[in-house]
Amino acid sequence: MSKALLKLPETFGHPHAHVGLRKLRGAFYELRAGLALRILFRRDADTLTLLVLGTHDEIKRFLAQL
Repeated sequence: MSKALLKLPETFGHPHAHVGLRKLRGAFYELRAGLALRILFRRDADTLTLLVLGTHDEIKRFLAQL
């Protein structure tokens, strides 16, 4: 997980960097942090805020509650 987070600042905004970063809806993004884990965060201007660390299904449930 830490490797994924460390690469995030240098690769954000470069969609072909292939680090497992995916834009979801609105200002929400998902980053793969291994085979089973995902990191959900929100982008607000120059700030990335970590929201949830969980499985694909946990991320999906979290977003459904918004």
